[in-house]
Amino acid sequence: DPVPAAVAGKLGDDGVSVSSGSVDLLRGHADLHGEVTWAPVQRWTVSGSATGIDPGEWRPDLPGSLDFGVAMSGRGFKAGDPISVTVAGLGGRLRGVAASGGGRLGHAGDTWTFQQIRVGLGRTRLALDGQIDRTADLRFAVTAQDLSLLSAGARGRVQASGTIRGPLASPDVLASAQGADILYDGVSLAGFTARVDFDPTSQRRSAIDAHLRQLRLNRRVVHSMDFTLEGPASAASAHLDIQAPGLHLAAAASGGFRSGAFSGQLESLA
Repeated sequence: DPVPAAVAGKLGDDGVSVSSGSVDLLRGHADLHGEVTWAPVQRWTVSGSATGIDPGEWRPDLPGSLDFGVAMSGRGFKAGDPISVTVAGLGGRLRGVAASGGGRLGHAGDTWTFQQIRVGLGRTRLALDGQIDRTADLRFAVTAQDLSLLSAGARGRVQASGTIRGPLASPDVLASAQGADILYDGVSLAGFTARVDFDPTSQRRSAIDAHLRQLRLNRRVVHSMDFTLEGPASAASAHLDIQAPGLHLAAAASGGFRSGAFSGQLESLA
C-alpha cells in the first residue's frame, strides 16, 4: 500500500535538500529533514523525530507505541561506506512496559562502533560501548527479565556484564553471567552461572568457572554440566563433569592455548 507522505525541498545540480518531510508509517508519524549531495563529495544526512511507531506492524509479538529522535549521516553510497545513526529520547511503551534509551551506532568498512547505547524495556536493560572490527574493545551489561523482548519465542532471565578486548580469534574476556528458566529455539535450561577471566596471550593466571543445570535439547537431558579452567593460558588445567540419565562423565586435561586453539593432553577420563 502507498505510504502517506509530504515532502518540500530543492533539487540542484550537486544534490537535493529536503527542508521538511512528513510520513505516516507503522501506525505512527515521522517528521524529517535532510540533504543528499553527490558532488563534489558524496554525503547525506537525515534527522527528525518519530511518534507513535508500532513495532508490532513488522513483529506482531512486539506491539507498542514508541517516540524518539533520530539523526543519520553518511559519506558515499556503497556498502561499507561510513554511516552513523544516533537515536535520542526513546520513550513510549512496548508490550505494555515503559521504553527508554538512546545511543549512537557507527559502521565503516569492517568497523562497528557503539557509543553510549542504553536501552530499557521495563526491567530489561542493555548497555553497550566500544568498537569491533578485526579486534574488539567492548564493554557490555545486560539484565533481561523477559528474553522474548529480545527474540520472539524465547523466555527466561539473564544477567551478564563484562569486557572483551583484543583479536577476535583470541580475545581477552572478563565477564560474569547468570540465567534461569531459559527457552530458546527448542533448547531449555533451568539455570546457569559463569565467571570468565581469560587472557589467551599472557602468562597471568586465567580462570573459568561455569555451571549448567537441567539442559534439555529435544529428548536429550543433561542434569548438570560443570567446567573449570585454571592457570596461565600456556599451561592451563581444565576439568569437565557431566551428569545425565545413565551417564556420569568426569574428565581432566592440561595444556596451552595457541592461535586461539587448545593443545594438550587428557589426564583422566571416568
